[in-house]
This record gives sequence, structure tokens and C-alpha cells, in this order.
Amino acid sequence: MEELGHPINDLPRDELLERAREAVAMFEKLGTPVYVNFKFTCEKCGGRCTLSDPNTLYENGECCICGHTTKITKGGFSLTMNLASRQIEP
Repeated sequence: MEELGHPINDLPRDELLERAREAVAMFEKLGTPVYVNFKFTCEKCGGRCTLSDPNTLYENGECCICGHTTKITKGGFSLTMNLASRQIEP
């Protein structure tokens, strides 16, 4: 499976959660709040979908392309930073 010419290397669910926790902890140490957006690949059409609720990895996900419900046993994630909440010093 490829997304924009790059292979998709989904992680097993346990490893995915661990890596997401590590990433959040790293940014928390820097004082930067982040949200985790979990992704999965549809088992029917191969579409790459992002779960709509941040910081939540559901057992199942509905494909954003074909509507099929996929049991999420592996996936990926992206981080969204909320820089607007940080104080900017002159």
C-alpha cells in the first residue's frame, strides 16, 4: 500500500499507542500541547482514513471513502500542535 508515492508502514495497535504516548510526552516536556490523530487503512478499498476524534483510538473505524467498517488492528498517527495557546514573548 502506498500513499502519495510512499509506502504505508502501519504499526501494530500496541506499538502505535506506545509511540503516540512517547510523542505526546516529548512535546509536553517542551511545553507544546499536541493532539494525536490516529489513522488506519480500510481493509476493503485500501483508503487511508483519519479518525475524527483526537486522542482516541477506536476499535473500529468507518472508511472515509467507501464507508466500510474496519477493525483497527494496526495504523499510524499524526500530531497537531496548538501553537495559538502558547504565550509569545516580545
